[in-house]
Amino acid sequence: MSVLKRAGLSPQMEPFRGSTSAWLPYSVGTGTLLFSLALSLAGFLQAAALLALLAAFSLFLELSFTPGPLRLLPGVSSQNVVARLAPTERTEKKVVLAAHLDTHRTPGAFSSQRALSIYRCLVTLGMAGAVLLTSLVVAAAAMGRRTPAFVAIVPALPLLPVLALCIQADLTPHTPGANDNASGVGVVLFLAEALARAPLRRTEVWFLLTGCEEVGARGAEAFVRNHRKELDRPFFIAVDSVGGKGTHPTFLAKETLFLPFRSNSFLFGLAQRAARERPELGAREWKNFRGAYTDAAPAARAGWPVLGLVNLTPQGVLPQWHRLGDVFDKLDPSAVERTGEFLLSLLRSLDGASP
Repeated sequence: MSVLKRAGLSPQMEPFRGSTSAWLPYSVGTGTLLFSLALSLAGFLQAAALLALLAAFSLFLELSFTPGPLRLLPGVSSQNVVARLAPTERTEKKVVLAAHLDTHRTPGAFSSQRALSIYRCLVTLGMAGAVLLTSLVVAAAAMGRRTPAFVAIVPALPLLPVLALCIQADLTPHTPGANDNASGVGVVLFLAEALARAPLRRTEVWFLLTGCEEVGARGAEAFVRNHRKELDRPFFIAVDSVGGKGTHPTFLAKETLFLPFRSNSFLFGLAQRAARERPELGAREWKNFRGAYTDAAPAARAGWPVLGLVNLTPQGVLPQWHRLGDVFDKLDPSAVERTGEFLLSLLRSLDGASP
């Protein structure tokens, strides 16, 4: 707040109802699926089928950033910080620069690249197992026989380690969050100061610092919901984890947690242009950021044109991701600075370009 105020802006805090855990909805959903299988094996076929369908549908909604039954779990009060900067001339475009303030826990699944690879394989198998389990439990109810439920034991097996990993994650401490995402917040604040000194001509800029990103992008979701009519499909740029050692400014063509969210072709083209015009910044594109999301996901789901920046190594690694080692000493200040300069070039190109 103080940095934004010193820049001459008038930041506001916008409260919303958030979540305490990224993992609890999946623990509950996965556990409910396994319980539905137990009910089916015990002969309660109709009840099991209804419960399995409810759990599977709820998990799908949660993975696609859509409110559903799992949002009834205990929540917490959180808030976004929002400030806006008018252009020097008439407003022809609007852009939102977003970075999240919260940090994640430090699950065992993220303790090393090998553990993360194993976890991703388990999640893939678990998703397939959830679909098969649900189908077989429903088939058992339709047939009036438990035989399909016994077959469902096989696809249910990958769900057990997934459930265990979800429970373990909620027992771990939070990461210090130097890269994820103090680095992104620093870039947005740098842009606020730079643009306050030299505003864009025809583009109104909104600076958005969100809460509860790490638990399902709830802050960004609340912002989209509260400002949808007022903003009318603004450009939305998410800045997340941009200071890791060995990384370069990296703009994403697509991010995929469950459903793919593609970056806007116009914004992506401007990013490519900025990368060509400022080669000393080392900016580059990345085709698909898999198994993760940024604050751009709820905006993309609402139909807003989005672009995500998540600085990766050439091997596609996000350094110190959700680990206790995500501390200031392991940041690369030059990566943060180059990302800020890259985004400033992109914004000035956006200001003078026509979609």
